[in-house]
Amino acid sequence: MDKQGRIILISDIYNESGSIIPWGLNLAKQTGSDLDILHIIDPRENHGVESPVSDSQSITPGEKLTHEEILKREKAKAERALGKLLSKEVSRFNYSLKVETIIVTEYMEEGLKKIFKERHGSLLITSSELEDTVFTDSDELLSIVRDLNEPVFIVPPGSHFQKPEKVFMLADFSKSPGLELRSVFKWLTPFKPLVSAGEVAKKMDMIVKLELTSKTWEKGVKKLIDPNITLKTNQLKGRASVGAVENYVTRNKFDWVIIPKSKKDSTKKLFPVDISKKLVKSIDKPLLLY
Repeated sequence: MDKQGRIILISDIYNESGSIIPWGLNLAKQTGSDLDILHIIDPRENHGVESPVSDSQSITPGEKLTHEEILKREKAKAERALGKLLSKEVSRFNYSLKVETIIVTEYMEEGLKKIFKERHGSLLITSSELEDTVFTDSDELLSIVRDLNEPVFIVPPGSHFQKPEKVFMLADFSKSPGLELRSVFKWLTPFKPLVSAGEVAKKMDMIVKLELTSKTWEKGVKKLIDPNITLKTNQLKGRASVGAVENYVTRNKFDWVIIPKSKKDSTKKLFPVDISKKLVKSIDKPLLLY
């Protein structure tokens, strides 16, 4: 199996709804990828506190832990939790997975940029439930991932992995397909799905125009992607972009959804400022951002 690239998954090991780590392990297996599980201990969240119990021979109950001791304690706790989960999950695979755990104590944005600089061309996976990750909210998540050139998967916690047969992609047919689409579609290659790319037509007079531009866009994309991926284009009708996408995805029972992380280059303002944020909150499926 040809490797698609490296996967970096942001740990949500303490999520009570169910970690996304098993989902990421399955994606790594299906794509033949190496997987790095990145657990970031944000120093902003860990300050000196009193210890109710002894953490080591040098720390007694009630003694105030230093900042460094807190980080050391949290790192050891994460190592134990990740080791326990991975031992359980990896043993289920009849396949040799290469999994590495990386635990860092850096500011989250700096830590991510450093990791991706070292692992260019990787795929990032994070949970859609941000409470148990290093992201404070969806605004911070989207702000940071928009500055990354790599695609990002946002996965609902506890999701059961299944091979995608049908994928929806929110597209901008007026833009010439670039290499960012190649980096997204390469993660679909092992599954050979049907990809339905659509743009929202808010007015009837836009439909004919979209039909013309979509054909040009489709030809350009097919030059970049694996020929075993079936690509079709559609025009979604609706006054609200978010509502039109939600209804189309639900009605057609897509397995994965691909949406843009940024609308900076869209001169016609196809993607409202908060469309990614709203879709992340409203669509309970794995979302791949490009």
